[in-house]
Amino acid sequence: EEVILALRDANKEKVSNVVNIVLSHTRVSAKNNLLVEILQAYRPNLPNVGNVAKYFKPSLQILAELEGRATAKVALKARELLIQCAMPSLEERTSQMEHILRSSVLESRYGESGWDHRAPNFDIIKEVVDSKYTVFDVLPQFFVHQDPWVSLAALEVYTRRAYRAYQLTSIDYVTENDTPYVLTWDFSLRKVGESAFGLPIESSHPSTPGTPAEGFARVTSLSDMSYLTRQAQGTEPTRKGAVVPVQYLDEIDEVLMKALEVFPVSGEKEKNGGSLMADLSKRRTPQAPKLESNDDLTAVCNVAVRDAESQDDKEILARLTPIVNEYRDELLSRRVRRLTFICGHKDGTYPGYYTFRGPAYEED
Repeated sequence: EEVILALRDANKEKVSNVVNIVLSHTRVSAKNNLLVEILQAYRPNLPNVGNVAKYFKPSLQILAELEGRATAKVALKARELLIQCAMPSLEERTSQMEHILRSSVLESRYGESGWDHRAPNFDIIKEVVDSKYTVFDVLPQFFVHQDPWVSLAALEVYTRRAYRAYQLTSIDYVTENDTPYVLTWDFSLRKVGESAFGLPIESSHPSTPGTPAEGFARVTSLSDMSYLTRQAQGTEPTRKGAVVPVQYLDEIDEVLMKALEVFPVSGEKEKNGGSLMADLSKRRTPQAPKLESNDDLTAVCNVAVRDAESQDDKEILARLTPIVNEYRDELLSRRVRRLTFICGHKDGTYPGYYTFRGPAYEED
């Protein structure tokens, strides 16, 4: 009321100005939503938007300096876009990523023609694994690639970045059969101060000091704690994970079994080298074993989807749930604790995650 009276005193000859200001202020929430949507449509990390930062940066700096609760949403979005403006465009980072992934799996020798494939070279992909810049908005584009070895390199980068809290004891590549290839790894909970597999203990960001290990115990997630509660004291158990790539959601049903065959069936000895993709017509879903507790489930299975073709969670879940229900007994027989679908998008946004936890395998 005091503000309105002050405006009236300042605009005695033009009362309509006061009315317009008051009406504008009452619709500040709607204008905030409009501005956020406009900023979202012109994100610098969208495909084929060009160098929009060159034109928007001055306006973004003004919006980022807005104070007060009423404009907090717009100011926060403007700061987010300013950070994106400081980075190369999505196309540039995609090109850089492809060059690094290709270099890690291709080798040539002087005097010889052609290229030979090799397992991803960690010394080359370490630059991306340990980068302080965002990676997961670009990486899903390489989950599926015309060169399946490049796809393997992308999956390894994802796994190493996503499993920083764990000790990766080994990483293996299942390439004996037809594509897509499968990446597998053995892991356990990493103690504070213990070096990860090929990764430094300290933070990637030089200004962030590492937490001293002395006198501190590791804080584990609820899922991990429930798994370790009934384990014998001593060394933490080693668990196994696997990830298989697909181009679209429709292809999951065809390749999920390829990843599951990496895990031994409960009660059977693990096959030598993990013989994959037996004739599915001869493999019917085994009868689910009886579990004494959820702690019997140890394996982690991921499906990396290059393009989910949708941003709607309900629509994606409606397509994933029938597949999970179909494989529920198989998941139990392979002792799979978590089945996660990593759903990438073409527009440069972060992938969506849909995790189904055993033994019920319901999305959480």
